[in-house]
Formats: sequence, structure tokens, C-alpha cells
Amino acid sequence: MDDLRKAIVNYQPPEIAKDVVSRSKILFLVGPTGTGKETIVHELIKTGRYRVIVSHTTRPPRINHGVIEKDGIDYHFIDNGQALKLLKNHQLIEATITHGYMYGTATEEIQKAINESKIAVTALDIKGVRSYRKLSDKVIAVYLLPPNFEALISRLTARYGRAHNQSDIKTRLVTALDELNELTETDYYYVLINDDIGETTKAVEKIVAGRYKPKTNPAVIALANQLIEGINNYLIKVR
Repeated sequence: MDDLRKAIVNYQPPEIAKDVVSRSKILFLVGPTGTGKETIVHELIKTGRYRVIVSHTTRPPRINHGVIEKDGIDYHFIDNGQALKLLKNHQLIEATITHGYMYGTATEEIQKAINESKIAVTALDIKGVRSYRKLSDKVIAVYLLPPNFEALISRLTARYGRAHNQSDIKTRLVTALDELNELTETDYYYVLINDDIGETTKAVEKIVAGRYKPKTNPAVIALANQLIEGINNYLIKVR
């Protein structure tokens, strides 16, 4: 694992990756776990105008809603050795370590979207967005917020279970703090409150089409700050 971490820290994407990203229309959905990123991706895919980016990861497949994730569809599931090989061969656009596992995107995934004349889309964390923006400032990043802190906790509890996976919930909330602080300190995210999947999907499509202004407003920043306060208070209680 130490070799993999070192390889990621020192990784520089090849020129072909920069070229592919600059020639593509890429949409990223960002936000804390439980804000509906994957659901929105699935809704967009149904339109036929988008192609999902299937990332590589070293974590094992999970069971979501009773169904285990599928290799090549949800992720390309690989081991540390395969991840190192991808990095050494400069086949990735970006790579990060999140919750102890590597996540990365192969250049060929974006090329597939170009070949199909589709918009590349995926859920991504803030570190991944930063990596892409170093290659092109044309990438579109949409930040999804839950309607309130109670909704965030409810969604996390539904996914991980309050009794047996409190540590998972705590880990995701710590990550959420980083992501929310990133939101309040940058100006390149479009921000949506996801309290209705259909309406949020329509808003995302307007953003992609350049028909959604402004990127953010005082109300969503106020909500982000409320979420930060709620998470901090929650983490103090569960220490």
C-alpha cells in the first residue's frame, strides 16, 4: 500500500490525457455520501446523451440495495498490483486514495465518450475534481447538497446502519466536512439542493446546456454552513 500511495503522490498524467480531457465535455457530480450522486448519474444515462465513466478502484465490490456491484459496470475492480501497473504505464488521468482505497480514471474511459459523441459523467470526490481542473477548466462540476442535516444523517443511516456501522457513518461525515469546506472556499461548483430527483436532474441538464445561472447563491452557502455546523456537533457527540 505504501508503494501505491507513493506512486499516486508522484503521478503526472501524460499529454494524451490532457488532450482527451480538453476535447471532451465532462460532468462531475460531487458531494457528501447520501446526496444522490449515483442516482442522478443513472437518470442522466437514461436520456442517451451521456456515457458513464467507469473508474478503477482497489476496494472490494459493495452490496447496494441488496445487489452486489458488478465489475466493469459499477467499477473496474483491481488489486494494488494492477493499480501500480496502470500508474507506471501512465494510463490514468487521475488517481486518489479515499477511505484507504485507490480510485482512478483511465484515459480510455473519456475517449469512449468522445467516440460515441456523448457527455462523460460520473460521481467524483473533490480531490478528483481538482486533478481534472489542472488539465482543463472546462470540466463541469455540480455539487449536490441534502436539504438539511437530518436528511443527510437519515440517508447515511439507511446505507450503513446505525447499530453496526457507526464508524462508517463517522468516516463519511469527516470526509463530508472536507468536501463542504471545499465548496465554501471555491467558486467553480454549480450547487444544487437535491430534495427531488426529477427536478435536480432537470437542473443538471440545464447546467450542462449552459442555461442555468448563477452557479450558487447565498441560500445554498448558508445551507452548506449549517451542514458543517451539524456535522461538527454530531462528531463531538459520538467521540
